[in-house]
This record gives sequence, structure tokens and C-alpha cells, in this order.
Amino acid sequence: MALPSALLPKPDSSALSAALTPVWEETSLFSLDRLYPLHGNKAYKVAPNIMAAQGNGFTQIVTVGGAWSNHLWSTAHLANGVGMGGMVYVRGEPGQGLTPTVSDVVRCGFDIEFLSRGEYRRKEEYLFLKKLKKRHPEAFWIPEGGSNEVGVAGAELIAHHVLTASPQVQHVIMAVGTGGSLQGWFEDCVVRLRHMGFV
Repeated sequence: MALPSALLPKPDSSALSAALTPVWEETSLFSLDRLYPLHGNKAYKVAPNIMAAQGNGFTQIVTVGGAWSNHLWSTAHLANGVGMGGMVYVRGEPGQGLTPTVSDVVRCGFDIEFLSRGEYRRKEEYLFLKKLKKRHPEAFWIPEGGSNEVGVAGAELIAHHVLTASPQVQHVIMAVGTGGSLQGWFEDCVVRLRHMGFV
């Protein structure tokens, strides 16, 4: 069975069932990586951002992440798949060389610039962001993790997919990075579900 494209997160019921693995009594693991290998939740958060960029006439993407960031990797591959490139700002020092992750991002047609750890801590400050965005007026900005309004709206679909695969679910536990996937759950999930996120 062919897996659906990461830019079109519309798996059928058989793909959703295949993503659900019983772990022990009344507990199952729903694997987003089974639906979208290597992209996981980024198929829900980053892919909609790239489609929004395309829809608004952008050809370049700008984003930030760590030297081993799956967000950078997924963004670069998803963007490259539709003919887009751009710039990534990477937490780290240029003298340390490129990690395999960042090397792959470069192979996808993205330029890189390093941010010191001090600069990186400011990545959500308005004035610092304004300065970075000013350097790329023709590019579409995607925040770390794809966790903006577009990404959170895309993440709402995760709840739908889990509930389709396992309608009887009552508790949801997930790992949390930037919080966009969990926020998507809150936006779209049935009130009866209990949520817990681990940072």
C-alpha cells in the first residue's frame, strides 16, 4: 500500500489502522511516522505552511532550528519536493562543522546561517524576529516546529486521525516540543478526552 504524500495528509482508513499498535492492555501507540515516514507530526504542521507559502506566491522559506532539528530536515525536504528553497538559521557555531541533518538541509537547496545560543534564545522576541525577517522580505517565515496558526490548524487533523483509528480512546499522552501539536488537539478534540504532554 502506498503511503500518502506528506503534503496531502489524507490517509485512508487502512493507513490509519496500520498506524495504531497495541502496546499493552487498553493502551496503544499511534505512530505519525507510520503515516508519514521521517516527517511525523511535521506533515501536519509544516506541510500546511508550505502550501500557504505557495498559495501566497512565495518561492522561498525561512525558518530556525537546532543542528539536529527534525523540523529543519522536514521543512527542507517538504519545500524541496515542491521546488522551494530558502534559508535556515541554525543554533550553533560555524566552526563546528555541519551535522548530517544540516548537510541534508543544504542538499535540499537551503542556505544556512548560524545563530549563537544567546541569539537563538531570542528567536521569539519581536524585535529579533523583525530583524531576521527584514533580511528576507520575499520569503515565507515558518517558526520553529511549524507552530503558528497555520501549523496548529493542521495539527487539529491529528486528533481526527487518532479518533478515526481508535474511536474509544479516552486519554492521550504525547511528547511536546514547541507545543503546536498539543494545541491542535485542544482546538479540535472531544471534551471527554484527557490530554497530557511531556516536554
